[in-house]
Amino acid sequence: MREKYPKLRVRGAWIKIVLLTWNPLVVRVGNDTWDLSDLGKALVKLPGELGAPLTTEEKIFMLGMMMLDEKQRKIVSELILTGKSTHSDKWLVSQTRRVLIRMNLLS
Repeated sequence: MREKYPKLRVRGAWIKIVLLTWNPLVVRVGNDTWDLSDLGKALVKLPGELGAPLTTEEKIFMLGMMMLDEKQRKIVSELILTGKSTHSDKWLVSQTRRVLIRMNLLS
């Protein structure tokens, strides 16, 4: 874990669970050994530069990552199709809308 996140100060098992076990970008390959998943390898190969505007490929990848979560999939779909969402979690809806606007997928 320290190899992937050298500046991270782990204080508790929950951090490891969230950053590694729940993370679709990494996979366990041994006892305490992790490597990039196919999604992680795809992310690394995308063109683009840190701080530069997102490339089309990066936008597609980010949208695909958002669609992995079932709740967010519904919100993203509704926002793109109708401009609003019927989901009860208004905070999640507003954050998703903000991301889509910053990606120039919503106006």
